[in-house]
Amino acid sequence: MPFLAFGPLLGAVRSGSMIPFTEDADIGYVGEMITPDALRLALQRKGYHMFIWRVCVAPTNPLAGHLYDPNLPITRNFAVPYVDLYKMEQTDNGDWNLEGLEGSNGSSILPGSKVQPFSQVMINGMKFDTVKDPRFFLQNYVLNFLMREAYGDDYMIPKPRSPQLSSDVN
Repeated sequence: MPFLAFGPLLGAVRSGSMIPFTEDADIGYVGEMITPDALRLALQRKGYHMFIWRVCVAPTNPLAGHLYDPNLPITRNFAVPYVDLYKMEQTDNGDWNLEGLEGSNGSSILPGSKVQPFSQVMINGMKFDTVKDPRFFLQNYVLNFLMREAYGDDYMIPKPRSPQLSSDVN
């Protein structure tokens, strides 16, 4: 079962849309993930190319043809749209462990009462499942690490990233 997490959830909560200056969509999932080959095929049917496990990119992206070009340097500029997948598992006591999450207490555990039953948020007029209490999730977990690092303390105010030079690593 997929659900919105991290950046897309922040965009949905603060403005009902995707964050216009982000390159990725973060999707959590509960349950067993299908095999990489089956997932790759399902993503291809939706117009995406999965180039490593947990990350995929739309083939319409102008950089998609260069993903495997061994003659190109690795870039530090994250200007390629992609999807990150995060597994969430229920613990024996009913709480939830979300991969990639670090809360204010240094834990990746979410209280069960804040996770299920799932609620829904809107992005551009479409409903998407997410955790039961999205604001709790953002304020107590995500923002203490990932979101504050990416968006700052005034995370509810949309703003572009500062201009970056395209610096390559050789």
